[in-house]
Formats: sequence, structure tokens, C-alpha cells
Amino acid sequence: MHTSFESLLGSSWFAIFHQFIRYIYPKAERAVRDLLRKRAHLVRQHTSNVLSVQNIMVRNTGVRLSVKRLRELTKQELEGLLPEVDQVLAVTSSLAVLDCLSHQIGSSTANRGLHTIVQSGA
Repeated sequence: MHTSFESLLGSSWFAIFHQFIRYIYPKAERAVRDLLRKRAHLVRQHTSNVLSVQNIMVRNTGVRLSVKRLRELTKQELEGLLPEVDQVLAVTSSLAVLDCLSHQIGSSTANRGLHTIVQSGA
């Protein structure tokens, strides 16, 4: 099978060009797109913080706590579970950040009625 240099160049140019073509949202949909991107970013941060707190607890207590149980922990319980004050401060700070992130994730979804968009996968 014989192919010319021009046809190879043309097909590779098209493949490269095709990689850079992106969908341009209409102006009316850009705000929703940006909000969904921000929400996804906040969800990733939330997950990262949850894993961080769980890892601190596992390293120091040998027990993996659920997110629900982590939220229920009091400062006194943390002081009893963790051997160092710095660790208690790290977990307490991360839990405060988790509360803030949860609130922002919930409000960004509720305020714009995005729960139907997010659940439908649109």
C-alpha cells in the first residue's frame, strides 16, 4: 500500500488539530459550567482532607474512622485518642475545613438548583 507524504502530513495535522478543538459553551451556560467546575474542585479538596484526617487517625490509633464518626468527635475525644497536641490541632483544623467545604458544596448545589444537573450527569 502506497501513501503519499502529503496524505500522511494531512492526516497527522488533522489528528493534532482535532486534539485542540474544544467545545465552547454558549455565554448563557458558562456560569453553570464554572460553578460545576468549582464544585468538583471543592469535592476533590473535601476528599483529600477526609483521607488526610483518616490517615492521621490510623497512624496514631490503628483505627479507621468513617467521615460521620470523624465529624462527631469532640476535642476531648481527640485529646484522648491522639498522643500529641500538634496532632489534635491538625485534626481539629482539618475538621473545621471539612465543615466549611461541606457547606460550600451544599450551598453551591442548592442555590443554583444544580442537584438535578449533578445527579443526572449532565
